[in-house]
Amino acid sequence: RLVKEWEAWARNVLEMVRAPTTLAYIVTIPESLGVSQTRRIWEELGRFGVNIAGIIINTLITEDQECSRLLTKRKAMQQTYVDQIKEEYQEVNILTLPLAEFEVKGLEPLRRVKKRLFSQPGI
Repeated sequence: RLVKEWEAWARNVLEMVRAPTTLAYIVTIPESLGVSQTRRIWEELGRFGVNIAGIIINTLITEDQECSRLLTKRKAMQQTYVDQIKEEYQEVNILTLPLAEFEVKGLEPLRRVKKRLFSQPGI
């Protein structure tokens, strides 16, 4: 009986995720591993018929954060992967979140992230 309940629950969840009104966003980082994981997740979600609305590139170093040689080099490295993501996934929104000076833990930090995300064009 328990297995049948879990199977029914899984079908309901899959039905909900496949619904035309449900949109998924893949969150990634601008590094080689992040790009390859994004590819794998994109394909996997596609196999299940999930509607992917966009990709969020997290922890992006911005111009005003380039205060050291290390961050300047990392920003240049990140840009390579940002360009790759934008080229590969032109059909969806690409959003970015800058490297935050705070840990996203709790309601207030989540509100700050929400403000940053939803102020971007295309969302």
